[in-house]
Amino acid sequence: MKVTRWLALIAVMLVLAACSTEPPTPTPTPLPTLAPEAEESSDENRALFYVAADAGSFQTLLLAAAAGGYSDALTTGGPFTVFAPTDEAFEATLEELDVDLDSLEEQTELLDTILSYHLVDGTLLAEDLSGAAEIETLSGETLSISDDLILNGLVSITEADILANNGVIHAIDRVLVPPSLMENQEAAFIDTGRDLIGIVRSTGNFTHLSSAVLTADVIDTLETDGPFTVFAPDDTAFAEIFVYRDQAQIDFLTDRQLPDILSYHALVGDFLVSDLIEAAPLIPTLNGQLLQIGGDADGLYIGNAEHGFARPFEPNLKATNGTMHLVDRVLLPSDYVTDAALDLVETAQSASDFDTLLAAAEAAELLDVLALPGPFTLFAPTDEAFAAYLESRGWDLEDLLNEPEHIQAVLANHLLLGGLDSTMLAERDSVRMLSGVEVDLSDIRLVENEDLLNIEARNGLIHTVEAVIVLD
Repeated sequence: MKVTRWLALIAVMLVLAACSTEPPTPTPTPLPTLAPEAEESSDENRALFYVAADAGSFQTLLLAAAAGGYSDALTTGGPFTVFAPTDEAFEATLEELDVDLDSLEEQTELLDTILSYHLVDGTLLAEDLSGAAEIETLSGETLSISDDLILNGLVSITEADILANNGVIHAIDRVLVPPSLMENQEAAFIDTGRDLIGIVRSTGNFTHLSSAVLTADVIDTLETDGPFTVFAPDDTAFAEIFVYRDQAQIDFLTDRQLPDILSYHALVGDFLVSDLIEAAPLIPTLNGQLLQIGGDADGLYIGNAEHGFARPFEPNLKATNGTMHLVDRVLLPSDYVTDAALDLVETAQSASDFDTLLAAAEAAELLDVLALPGPFTLFAPTDEAFAAYLESRGWDLEDLLNEPEHIQAVLANHLLLGGLDSTMLAERDSVRMLSGVEVDLSDIRLVENEDLLNIEARNGLIHTVEAVIVLD
C-alpha cells in the first residue's frame, strides 16, 4: 500500500463526510365549557378530547380546537390520529411570530387549515408511521414522515401512542405548518421570510453572535441563497468562551481568528439533526476544517477533541436559505491558538517510548500523513509492544523496516479520523480505522496509566497501547 493511497483514502473519507427531552408539563387548566360533558371511564375508553384534557399539556391546542369548531369531532367523531403540539410548542411558535392566541382564533379559515393539518383519518400508531413516507391529513395536504418519526424534516414526536376510544394522540414539539401556507406567505402566520442572519438578528439572546458576525464580515456569505447550516451559540455560550479564553468581549471580537471561528460554525448544505448523524463522524465547515459529529445517550454532539463539544438545545430552525441549530457552546477550530503546539509526529518524538513506531512510520514514508491537519486518533504501541510483536514473527527491527507495505497495513489499523478521547472510546464497542476495518475496542489494549492516554497534539490525540493491534 503506497503513501499516495493513504492520502487518497483520507481524501475520499473527507468527501464522503461532506456528502453524506420531553418538555416539562405545565400546570393543567380546567376546561369545563369546551366540550360536551365527559363520561366516567378509563383513559383508553375515553374520547380524544378528554384524554388530551387529562394529559394537562395540550390546553392551548384544546382552546384552538374549541375556537375552530373541532371539539365535537374530537369527542364523538373519528377515529383520528392527532399530532398534538404541546403548550410549550404553541407558546414558542406564537412568541416567535409575535402572534397571540386570540388573534389567531379570529382568523377562522387560517385556524381550520392549521388544525386540520394536525389530524389524519384512522388510528396510526408509531409503528404504522415509521413505515410511511407520507400521509394525507384532513386538510388534504400531505405530511412527510422519516423513519425516526420526524415530521416534515423538522417536528419531533416527543410522546407517541396516547390511546383514546376514537383514535390516538402523538405529542409533538412544534406546530406543523401546512405547505400551502409556506407557499403563500401573506396567508401564513409562520414568518418564512427570514434568512439565517435575520433569525440571529431577531432573536434576543444572540447579541454577541450578531456583533461577531458584523465584526468578522461574514454577513454577506450567510445572506446569499445557500443553503447553509449554521450552529448558533447563544449569549451564555459566548460569556463562557470569554472566560475560557481569558478575553473581554471586545478582545474576542477583534481577534484575528474570529472569521475562522465563525466560519467553523457553518456548513455548505441544509442539514437537519438526522442528516448530521448520518454524516458522522466528520464534515467540512466553511473554513475548510473538519467538524467532528457524533451521537450518544444525550443526543447529538459537534466540535473537536482539542476544544470540546457543543450540543444543540433548539435544533432544526428553518430559514429561507438553510437551517440553524442553537447550540450551548462556541466552537473553536482545531488550529485555534492552543497549548498543544506540536503535531502527532512531534508529540511522539518528544515522548520516550515510541522510537520503534517512529522508525517504522519513517521507513514506510508515513510521517507526512501523521502531520496532516486531521484531527486523528493514534493508538501508539510502545517500544516494548513492538518488541513483542517482532518476536512473535521471528523478526528483528531491521526485518520490519525492510517491509514498508507491511508497516503501512499494520499502522492503518492504529489510526482513525476524528479525535476520540478515552471517555468517548468507553462509550463505544468498536471504531473504524483508516484502513476501513472496524476494530473491536476489546482488541485494543490501552495502557492503564491515565497520563499515557489522551496525549494532546495539534492535529489529534495519542493513546498509548501495550500491544500492536493484530487482526485475524
